[in-house]
Amino acid sequence: LRQALGASWTFKSRSDTECILAGYQRYGDSCLEHLRGMFAFAVWDNKRRRLFCARDRFGIKPFYYCQVGDVFYFASEAKALLPFLPQITTERSALAEYLTFQYTIGEKTLFEGIHQLLPGHALAIENGEVRVWRYWDVHFEIDFDHSPVYFRKRLRELVNESLELHLRSDVPVGSYISGGIDSSLLHVLANRNGKAYPLGFHGRFKEYPGYDESDYARMAVSHAGGELHIIDITGSDFCNHIRDVIYKMDFPAA
Repeated sequence: LRQALGASWTFKSRSDTECILAGYQRYGDSCLEHLRGMFAFAVWDNKRRRLFCARDRFGIKPFYYCQVGDVFYFASEAKALLPFLPQITTERSALAEYLTFQYTIGEKTLFEGIHQLLPGHALAIENGEVRVWRYWDVHFEIDFDHSPVYFRKRLRELVNESLELHLRSDVPVGSYISGGIDSSLLHVLANRNGKAYPLGFHGRFKEYPGYDESDYARMAVSHAGGELHIIDITGSDFCNHIRDVIYKMDFPAA
């Protein structure tokens, strides 16, 4: 993106966030078509007196907002908006969704008046009007023209490409290795071809027989290379920290 936008923008930092500013200046709302990855952002367009907000395609990053009177508030955590509400009450329809599906299915949250910008959606405020729209959705056609060998090869290519992008970082990259297939595979793939991302982390459950999977995590790290950092997680940890966990998460999770 920096290379593509460099002709029309003089970059003043090495921050990936600056690409959003450069992209918005060049493409406007269509900058979202050029972004890949996880993001939630808001851009104030001073010339148009317009606020433009967006959330990534799969909603990895959060975006919450509320409107109190003629003031629009937004934040990455719902709790940050609570002081601006006239009162804190439960959104009963969202609670019904949670009790039915174990999550809320729409833009409403468990706090009445606080909404979430849905994945793949954008929001703009201009001339006092709030407009929300979907900018991306999943579309695919079933491919009957290729063999299983082709699909296996293509899957490898896509996984490796995604890994390459996720491993770009200004800070050290570590792996959480549960002992299962998915996380072990990613750790091994990230450390092949002479590359070294040696930091591995594992939460171990020792209190009950059959729940300790640390041996599998060690096998993955031993195969790929690196150092595994293990911490024991106990039932008392859950009891002692449940209030803090609830505070950090804002909402219950299934």
